[in-house]
Amino acid sequence: MLFLDSLVLSKIDQLFIAGDFFDFWFGRDHQVYPISSPVIEKLIALKNAGVQISLCEGNHDFFLEDYFTKNLGIPVFPDSAVIDLDARKLWWLTLILWTVKTPDI
Repeated sequence: MLFLDSLVLSKIDQLFIAGDFFDFWFGRDHQVYPISSPVIEKLIALKNAGVQISLCEGNHDFFLEDYFTKNLGIPVFPDSAVIDLDARKLWWLTLILWTVKTPDI
C-alpha cells in the first residue's frame, strides 16, 4: 500500500500496471474481493487525482475489463497494446509461456 501512496505524493501522470498486480482476480462486473478493496480504493484515488491508469492482464488476474473498464473507466489490455509515450511507440505485452510436450519423433 505504501507504493500506491507514494505515487499520489510523487504526482505522476501515468501508471502502467503490467499484469499480476492482484495475486488472484477473476473478474466480476460489480464485485470486488474484500482483500482487493484497499488497492482498488488507492487506484480510484490516483485516477481522481488525474493519473491515467492502464492495466495489462497477467496469468493471475483475468477478465479485469469487466470491473475496471466498465465501472472505473480504466483501460485493460488482455495481452498486449501499442501505447504512445512521449512521441514514441511502446509495445506493452504480457508474456505467458506455455510448455507443450511434443511427441517423440
